Amino acid sequence: MVEFHASWCEPCREFERRVLPDPRVRQALAGVVYVRYDEHSHTGHDATLRCDVRSFPTWLGIDGQGKIRLKKVGAEPTPEAFLEFLAQTKRVLGSPDGAPEPE
Repeated sequence: MVEFHASWCEPCREFERRVLPDPRVRQALAGVVYVRYDEHSHTGHDATLRCDVRSFPTWLGIDGQGKIRLKKVGAEPTPEAFLEFLAQTKRVLGSPDGAPEPE
């Protein structure tokens, strides 16, 4: 999963303050390759252009072949909402070995 954010983006800052520190979110992310790009960094700007990201925050679920399988624009306001989104992402992308996630 790739997150694109920007320092000037208030929903991005709110997500970073309220959602990412939650222990449940930290635990759920431990089993996910989760990359964060700041649009203002050199690599973040390049990734933003390559992935055609036009607003912040944006999350992309990318499969093992590099195909974007899921895109979400806009911040999840609560840890619970983000955990639901993570569960959906895992279902869409499946496990690292390519098998679907068990229900």
